[in-house]
Amino acid sequence: MGKHLCVYLSIARVVCFVLIWQVASMTIIDPFFLPQPTVVLSGFIEFLGNGTMVQSVLISIMRILVGWLIGSAVAIPLGLMVGISARGRAIVDPFIHFFRFVPAIALVTLFIVWFGVGEMSKILLIAYATAFIVMVNTASGVGSMPCCCAPR
Repeated sequence: MGKHLCVYLSIARVVCFVLIWQVASMTIIDPFFLPQPTVVLSGFIEFLGNGTMVQSVLISIMRILVGWLIGSAVAIPLGLMVGISARGRAIVDPFIHFFRFVPAIALVTLFIVWFGVGEMSKILLIAYATAFIVMVNTASGVGSMPCCCAPR
């Protein structure tokens, strides 16, 4: 019974959210800022029907995949170096601890200025966001392994 109750509560929360959205959208003067759920649904169906939605999703998946590959290609060797070598850790750590706490969204404007509004800035921003997660986790994993390369 508990599992079914959770499902019903989840459905009820979504329905309440949509109802609040509907009421809020009816009280806003300009529907541009908060369109009604039915308008959003009809737009979704229209974009799905004419292929715009599928094309946009495929482009987004391509950006994410390429950005992840670039970020991982940079981060894995750095993570290995940091995890294995105390000297490597000493060189890279200050930069990592400074830049990894700068959220990617804070760099959007800089990436647009540096790389333009095209695909390059979007892909490199994803690579930036990916690199720190992959590098820190790689270094942590390698550093926790007892191996013949570890300093004794």
